Order: sequence, then C-alpha cells, then structure tokens
Amino acid sequence: MVILIVDDEPDIIEGVITGVDLEGLGFTEVMTARSGEQAMELMRRKPADVLLTDIEMSDMNGLTLLSWVREHDFDTVTIFCTAYPEFNYAKKAVELQAFDYYLKPIRYEELTEKLRAAVRKVREVRSERQHKLYGDYWLESQPDNRADFWNRALMRYAGEDGGGGWLVGEAQKRRLPYQEKDFFTLLVFDLYRENKLKEWNRGLLDTAFENVLSELFALPGCSIETIASAGPGAYQMVLFQPGRRTVDREALRESCRRFIGFCNRHMGISADCYFCSDTPFDGIGAIIYKANRIFRDDVTGCNQIYDIFPYKMKDGSYAVPYLSARLEKMLLDGQWQQAEQMVCAGLQDAAASERITRSGLLAIQQDLMQVVHAVLQARGVPAHTLFCGETFDRMSAEAVGTVDQMAQFVGYLIRETMRSVGGKDGRPEGEAAIEKVRQYIDGHLSEPLSRSVLAGLVFMNPDYFAKLFKEKTGQPLTAYIKRRRIEWAKELLAQTALPVSQVAQQVGYDNLSYFSSVFHDQTGLSPGEYRRQRKGK
Repeated sequence: MVILIVDDEPDIIEGVITGVDLEGLGFTEVMTARSGEQAMELMRRKPADVLLTDIEMSDMNGLTLLSWVREHDFDTVTIFCTAYPEFNYAKKAVELQAFDYYLKPIRYEELTEKLRAAVRKVREVRSERQHKLYGDYWLESQPDNRADFWNRALMRYAGEDGGGGWLVGEAQKRRLPYQEKDFFTLLVFDLYRENKLKEWNRGLLDTAFENVLSELFALPGCSIETIASAGPGAYQMVLFQPGRRTVDREALRESCRRFIGFCNRHMGISADCYFCSDTPFDGIGAIIYKANRIFRDDVTGCNQIYDIFPYKMKDGSYAVPYLSARLEKMLLDGQWQQAEQMVCAGLQDAAASERITRSGLLAIQQDLMQVVHAVLQARGVPAHTLFCGETFDRMSAEAVGTVDQMAQFVGYLIRETMRSVGGKDGRPEGEAAIEKVRQYIDGHLSEPLSRSVLAGLVFMNPDYFAKLFKEKTGQPLTAYIKRRRIEWAKELLAQTALPVSQVAQQVGYDNLSYFSSVFHDQTGLSPGEYRRQRKGK
C-alpha cells in the first residue's frame, strides 16, 4: 500500500514519517512531495492509496490537488492536514469526498488512528472494486453459465430420473435466478434423413438450426435458456417462464409447425417435435428423462408434434411374424415384389399396433439380414459384395429411425439381393418395376418427378433405381423424363391453341425461358416455330 505525504514544510513531512509507524499500518512505500505539481507528477507514475496533504501551499492548495485526483478517477483516500480551520475549506473538502480533515498541530497518536481508518477504507474500496469486477464478469458470463447448467442437466437426466434435488442445488450454487414457482418448457426436435445435410459442416449446421429455433420460439413471456444437441440429428431447447407464466400452447404448436415446414422445404428433411410446457423447476428433470425415452423409442412419427406429458410409452412387445422360412423361400423362388409387399405390410401393421419401438425395428432389421444372408449363401453370392458400400451403410443406419425408413431399407435390401441372385428363371426382375414407373411418369408429367419419388413407387433406393433404369432402357432417367415431356409438349402445341406458357406448365416447366431452351435443344425449333410449322402443314 502506498502513501503520499504532501506539505511545503519539510519538518512536517519528516515529523509524520518518524512519529507514525507507517509500516505497522500496512504502508509498503512512502512518497513525499513539497508542492502540488510534484505530487501530481508522482501520482501519474504511481497512484497513491492514501494522500495526506496540507491545504495551504505556495504553488497549489490541497483542494486543487484533490480536484485533480478526482478528475483522473484515482481511488485515493485523502486526509487534509491544515493549520487553517476555515469553514469554506471544510465545505470544499466534503464536496470533493475527502475522507478526513485534521487540524495542526499534529498529535501523532490521533493521526495514527485517522491513517488506520484510511487504510481500512482503502481495503473496503479495493474489495468493492474486486466484487464489481467479478460481478461484471459474472453478469457477462451469465449466458454461458446458464447454457452450461442446462447442458449438464440435459445430459444428467437423459438416462435416469434423478429427481429435482440436483437442479435446485446446482442453480443456487451458480446463482441462477430460478425459483420453485417458475415454469419451464422443454422441447425436443428429432430430425430424419439428416444424411442429406452431410455436406454441411457440423458446426455451421448446429448454428443454422440454433438461429432458426431462436427466431421461431421467441414467445411472449419466455426466454430461451439453451439450445443443445441431443445426439446426431436431434436438438433440445429449454424455455424459462418466470413467475409461473403459462406459455401459449397454440403459439407453441404453431412454432413447431413452422419449424417442421422449414425442415421440409428448405433442408429437404423431416422432423418431429416433442414438448412439455409449464413444468415446475423441480419437475423438469423427470420431463427430460421421459422426453428422451419417447423420442429415442418412437418410430412411427414423421413431421408430427407430440405433447410429452400425456404421451403413453409403447410397450415394445410387437412380435415379427413374417421374417421366417417363408420369406426365405419367396426370395429363392424369385417372388421379389410379393416379398417386399409382405414385409412392408407387416411394418405398417406394427406401426398401427403402436407396439413397435426402435429396439423392435432393430430386431426386424437383424432378422431380415439373417434371411438375406441365407439366400445369398444358398446362391453362392458373397454378402460383402452387396453390403459394404456407402449407400448400404447410410440406409442401414437410418432404417431404425422410423417405420417408413425401415420400409425403404427393406426395398433396397431385397432389390439389391434380386440384382445379384436373380429370379426364379435366373433373370433379375426389374422390367415390371420400370414399366410401373414409366406409366406413372406418363400420367404425371405436369408434376415434379424426382428420383426419390419414382424409386419409392417400387421400394427401391433412388441411386440403384436410376442405375437399373439406365441399364434396362439405355438412357438416363432424367433424359427419359425430359424426352417424354417434350413429346407431350409437341402434341399440345400441334393439337391445341394453348399459350406456350400454359403448355410449359402442362409438361412440368414453371420457367418459360427454361422450357423454350429445352424444347429447342430437343427439336431444333422454338415452341412458337414448331407450332407454326405444324399448323402450316
């Protein structure tokens, strides 16, 4: 601690140094000055903790010196020591927040007590400054503090319902402003077919979803405490409702619908939303536990919204009656389509029974793989030649997500087996599937015709179906669709008076310029030229 003694009389300075045990009071450094200017210079280099100064000095009085100290925001505790008991001096000292005012002649015992009090004041000021510093830091770190608290809570209660004791105690320890009377809302978002987002950086993807969720769920009377990952393709959110404010459940559902719509339209994926609103603070742990059980075991939903509180857990007792020797015989006999239909019908029955869980889907997948391996072994086909690629790995992992995803995996698995093993007569089935798709294309030329939609008609993987289509027809699927659309456009141009823009829409082109470009590439003429040419004949 540093003390600065200022007086234009050297004897006064020397008397204080020798008459007061400054070291015993806690001062580790003593600075002295014989003028206000000299005192300022010393303060610029090292601000003093305590300033003991005369008022009347030759160049500058002590009041002016203290004014300068205050202007520079030094936390210096000041004691005036003067021989002039003038009221104006005392008044000005009070205005400048001087700590004490002492009249000469100096009595060292009294001065010692005043300096001791000044030292205590310095320590109080330091303590207040430190508390403010830590308090500001604590306030600045509150968002991180809250997020860390909830991330720990979400992980802690994901696997077990440990009661609310930990929540309450941890919140108090972290000085979080939660009371037992406060309400909270938990939301869980489960994404399907997230592989479509694999080109995204994981960090950027998380940030994108956090931004969307933050915007959609900015509900009145609520604050978003955290948005956290709940594993691959899943997010959890906690809303804080201080003072038992109830959330608008219809507004909550509308936000869920908008999030599902965003996932469908902009991300090309599906999503389920699970929520439980207006939960007391000490009950949120049980809800976190139940929510995790539900969304990890529910396999029937897709683009659905569920209320966690009344939700009844499935018992998972569904038995799979059809993955047996009968299925193996059907596959060996080349009855591929019948086999697909039988398995997929069984899956739909399982979903309708509401007794199928994720573990049940996993059992179905394992039994199906066992049957397929038996068929491959009977025909002498090594299994690794079929099921070791990226497509198989992805679809196999996704299959236990929902019943619909399992149905797609079943179609892919059986079709891949068909391609390698062959049908009853040794010829792989495929012509019937392609003919079915051709008929669908001809009847829906005005609609979007994606590979996934067309492959889904015959329960095939989109990549595999596109490859099979080219093998069987000699042209890519997209080229075939384009050719059929232009052929129909030619008929409409020749046989009707529809405007070219309507013709374009009739054959699946919303953009007239693009339609004209494609038409010209296929025919060498613009749509208008083609119509005039045909009308002229």
